[in-house]
Amino acid sequence: MLKALTAPKAVDIAHCAQYDVPDNYKSRNALATIFLHDTKMDYILMVDSDMEFDINDIHRLVSRKKDLIGGLYSKRFESDVANYVLEPLDGQTFDPRVAQVQEVKYIGSGFLLSSRRFLLAFKARHPELEYISEPIEGSRPTCDYFHRHILSEPDGRRRLLPGDFAFCHLARAMGEKVY
Repeated sequence: MLKALTAPKAVDIAHCAQYDVPDNYKSRNALATIFLHDTKMDYILMVDSDMEFDINDIHRLVSRKKDLIGGLYSKRFESDVANYVLEPLDGQTFDPRVAQVQEVKYIGSGFLLSSRRFLLAFKARHPELEYISEPIEGSRPTCDYFHRHILSEPDGRRRLLPGDFAFCHLARAMGEKVY
């Protein structure tokens, strides 16, 4: 069930908990479909259930006016060094102290804001990714935004990109920037 919420600073937020879909990528696909078909909002924020954040984190992401931007969070293992769920642009390093917003190659989808404009463009660019979802997901036309992808690296290696990184890979191939 989709619930509209109004947060401070006049940001409309739609909340839709998606607990009954067995695969994470299917949940993200279902949420994007609900967002595009059942709302008129400009942005969707996908948040993993184990993320901790403040409402101001959402306002910061929206205020950046980017079509695809993720909130910074660390990978799920102990480390003395920050190990963020992202991959910097080729030949660059990522340091959050350098700038609040930095373009990256890939960003995790655990706290990901996407614009309606971008998702519609993505869907139009990739009609081969459209499918009819399972009955538990609504049996409606859905785009497989977050499918895994095998990428051939310049050195000949083949790399399996998880759904969030594959989503960013296809976005960048469209000429979009990822932050």
